[in-house]
Amino acid sequence: MRVFAFSSLSALAVAVLGCGSNSIPSAPTASVPISGTQATPFPFNAGEGVLIGTEGFVSIVITNIGSQDMIVSGVTYTGDGAITLNPGVSVSTNSMATEPWDVPYNSALVVGLTCTPVVTHPEVQETYNGLVDIKSNASNLPDIQIYLQCVGVPPSTDGGA
Repeated sequence: MRVFAFSSLSALAVAVLGCGSNSIPSAPTASVPISGTQATPFPFNAGEGVLIGTEGFVSIVITNIGSQDMIVSGVTYTGDGAITLNPGVSVSTNSMATEPWDVPYNSALVVGLTCTPVVTHPEVQETYNGLVDIKSNASNLPDIQIYLQCVGVPPSTDGGA
């Protein structure tokens, strides 16, 4: 019975805490649902990798949850050449936007990257690493850095003789 009472109180506490003010931050504020650190980079096709000779894609979506426009002054990629900033950068409200990107409230900056593993050793996995750096006027995250990793997986062989 104590466990049930504790669970009910926990649910009530969560409900009460969740009922706070629904105010929107006045300054531009970035919301980034993914992370990729140097120790734990964000993967292309997690757990499976990208088959050598094909392409893998990653989209980084950064939403402005502040009432003022978030101005993104730069998006850069550095790292291994198998990863490219392609298809590139767009804003959810205007796919034709150019740098600097103006991201209004409740809109998103979308950064698209492609990994195309190359064959250097046909039967060996290749690992590619890179870093996306996004600079903006967001009050909480003016410099977002997301590390990426792409594992190029060789095609399987049946081994039939």
